[in-house]
Amino acid sequence: MRKTHLDIKTDILEEIRAQRLQPGVRIPSERELSKKYGVSRTVVRKALSELIDEGILISIPGSGTYVMQPAKPNQPHHKTIAFLLCTRGIPDYTVTTNYFYAQVLRGIELQTRRLGYQCLVSTIDELAFDNDHLRSIIRRVDGLILGELRCEKLHNYIRQTNIPAVLISPSLDSPVFDRILIDNFAGSVAATDYLIRRGHRRIAFLGGSTNSWPAKERFEGYKAGLERNGMKLDEELIRITGWDFAKARKATMDLLDNTHFTAIFAASDLLAMAAMQAIKEANRKIPDDISVVGFDDLETSAQHTPQLTSVHVYKEYMGKLAVTLLLSSLEERKDFGTTTIVPTRLIERKSVGEIGVK
Repeated sequence: MRKTHLDIKTDILEEIRAQRLQPGVRIPSERELSKKYGVSRTVVRKALSELIDEGILISIPGSGTYVMQPAKPNQPHHKTIAFLLCTRGIPDYTVTTNYFYAQVLRGIELQTRRLGYQCLVSTIDELAFDNDHLRSIIRRVDGLILGELRCEKLHNYIRQTNIPAVLISPSLDSPVFDRILIDNFAGSVAATDYLIRRGHRRIAFLGGSTNSWPAKERFEGYKAGLERNGMKLDEELIRITGWDFAKARKATMDLLDNTHFTAIFAASDLLAMAAMQAIKEANRKIPDDISVVGFDDLETSAQHTPQLTSVHVYKEYMGKLAVTLLLSSLEERKDFGTTTIVPTRLIERKSVGEIGVK
């Protein structure tokens, strides 16, 4: 009789209960399980997805699927975690006003709800954080997820409290906290290469904040994309604007007035949309006159006119993974300080044209 996904799920659970699959061990791949059971990968995927949803397994892109550490019985929990988005002196800044982290938060909330936890959400100013406020949050939660951490002082303060934490896209190393990073470099290489393969040789770059590792990695990827295609970096085409819409719009206007180029690679979709606005205001057409590629693939990118080609980041997945890693830390997982690099992929839409093609 042909095996069903429930049969496969039951077998894996039995392997775990019998300790033939230990916590932290990578299970066989979808292809291996498909061959073993004589079923399609779709059937295997359904079994694995249910085990992941139930917190039995964890899937890490580019690495595989692993057995989760089982929860310790009767371990006291608040059953609450906190997501803190780190800022730097920006007034009225919230998670919901940051389109990227709003989607990360969605993943966090879906996973906490699924696993029976609650999530507090707040922002914290790295340049002037309030110890009392932070302590009051830490007293109420089992662990922290921090987005965009850059401040060593804040990192060290949290470290001294001994609370488990996971860092999403930080701009610092950490020997004690798990980090979830985006493969910014490979994504930027792919975006630059994509433009070059469509005939573009004068590709401008709009970059993010100079103190942001993701911004630096995206710039390095842009440079590497040029170099691998035998092209030299032209400083005239580079504008570092921070993650600022108004500055990116102004920088694009300056490029249009003073430099010849046929495409822009922007280090975020926000910067790409600022560039698109400036191009339209200059009565240029996208993609007929100027092509544009962004990074992050925000939900608004597909709704823009024209629809923005962008490097997709698995934002919701990163939120879910952060919760899974954090809860593993609560259950005394031993491999603190791990780094997970989440891959990206280019989403082709309508904002890129081909040079010399009618």
